[in-house]
Amino acid sequence: MSTEVNVPAIRKPMNEAEFREMMSKRMAHYLQRRTEIGAEAAFEELLIGYPELQKKLIGPRIANQSLSEGFSSGKNAFAKLGLIDDFIDTSTAEHDAVIETLLTCMCENAMHDCGVTEPCSVLCALDQEAARRAFPEMQIQQLRKKVDGAPLCVFAWARKRSQSE
Repeated sequence: MSTEVNVPAIRKPMNEAEFREMMSKRMAHYLQRRTEIGAEAAFEELLIGYPELQKKLIGPRIANQSLSEGFSSGKNAFAKLGLIDDFIDTSTAEHDAVIETLLTCMCENAMHDCGVTEPCSVLCALDQEAARRAFPEMQIQQLRKKVDGAPLCVFAWARKRSQSE
């Protein structure tokens, strides 16, 4: 299996068309492997190396600032990939938390490109599971999915505040 399909690392500046093609290939690969080895095994196969990538990409953004500030700092990079998102700080005294809204759904785009009609949010599920494994202290939920008919994708991210905050 190609590393590029397995771990969608953005190794160079990438534009929207290149990113969409990469995600479509990843979706097609998952669907093929799901048929060959089953959904759970295909999912785990595509996670190989992904938590390490999530730690490398997300970690520096959230290490010394709030989730809202850290994630918001990546909005321009995501926009270049065609991903239109926004972040709402929902922190409390106990938790650093953010709601992420995405107008663009990479799963929806990949489904369209692959000719898939059944709702399939595996790309987002892979992202979220890789982040959970990279940051075990993080709570991550997908609250809404465009592929299920919602007007946008909504994710909730939260972590306990450290004693020093």
